[in-house]
Amino acid sequence: MALFYFSIQTDDGLINDEEGSELSGPDEARREAVEAAREIVAEFAQTGRELNVQAIVVTDGEGQPVLTVRFESVLPARLRLN
Repeated sequence: MALFYFSIQTDDGLINDEEGSELSGPDEARREAVEAAREIVAEFAQTGRELNVQAIVVTDGEGQPVLTVRFESVLPARLRLN
């Protein structure tokens, strides 16, 4: 098991995950980050608030970047800005 932190990049900066999560590895961390991004996007859609977040930034127990999941990447293709 390894420790991963899931911080949220917003328009105003980074909201740091202070607790972290013990996971089996980077693949599980990616699945967790994608699921969290989908839940956050759904919450913003349900409340009608503007989506002011860009990504979930995953770091390891040493604070080194592991991966980034952009919120736009979890939207259906028809809703993406491209």
